[in-house]
Amino acid sequence: MHTLVPVFEDLLAGWDGEEIVTRYDGPTETWMFVGVHSTVLGPAMGGTRMKAYSAPGDGLGDVLRLSQAMTFKQAAAHLPYGGGKAVLAVPNVPPPGSSARREILLRYAALVDSLHGTYVTAADMNTGAPDMDVIGERTNHVLGRSRDRGGSGDPAPGTALGVFHGIRSAWRHVSGSAELDGVVVLVQGVGSVGDRLADHLGEAGAHLLLADVDEGRAEKTAERVGGTVIQPDSVIATACDVFAPCAAGVVRMPRCLRSAASSTPPIT
Repeated sequence: MHTLVPVFEDLLAGWDGEEIVTRYDGPTETWMFVGVHSTVLGPAMGGTRMKAYSAPGDGLGDVLRLSQAMTFKQAAAHLPYGGGKAVLAVPNVPPPGSSARREILLRYAALVDSLHGTYVTAADMNTGAPDMDVIGERTNHVLGRSRDRGGSGDPAPGTALGVFHGIRSAWRHVSGSAELDGVVVLVQGVGSVGDRLADHLGEAGAHLLLADVDEGRAEKTAERVGGTVIQPDSVIATACDVFAPCAAGVVRMPRCLRSAASSTPPIT
């Protein structure tokens, strides 16, 4: 029997959003959380994260935090959406294309469809366009399907480019120039976004420090862009001018970070 443990109550009491949908899916042993933070500007929209958490409350915490962030992002971009987010807290992340993964996604799609458009989903950590295609078999309230299914495809290239220009803008604000030649940038996580971001930064002449829990992946990116690999547990103690956290959330610790050029914290 699965019940709402006290940590759920504590998390929800401190949240200012509109609605949380919680379902424990017995057949797949998956906690499904959908957070609708705001529908003021339109349907709540945000990606679906699939992850194995140490406790269900950690998944709910991600939904609450990330759905609020999506409200700010949608408003800042003047998009006709509110903020939403979803988490599939699975025992283990099933391989892409597996029957187990498909079952989870279809059952989750039915949950999204039951909200009648209040929430519109898309890809996030450990989900992509093929997964959105599966979800689209059960509901129309999904963005980011593959191009051959009429969608926009993989969002990672656009995300990486947006982060790159955000870094340039922030560096211009601090230094007076958007040029990144010689600027020390630490990229934490070289997955689908971080890997592409490293390409943009390398082409701009930045000195790259790269960290990833998958050391082989970090080494592959470093070899391509001429960067230096550092250990994941050394990130916070490593000096840099710009810190780009492209791994899991809640990793930024500004009091521990130090700049490569001064005693002040780097841009994050």
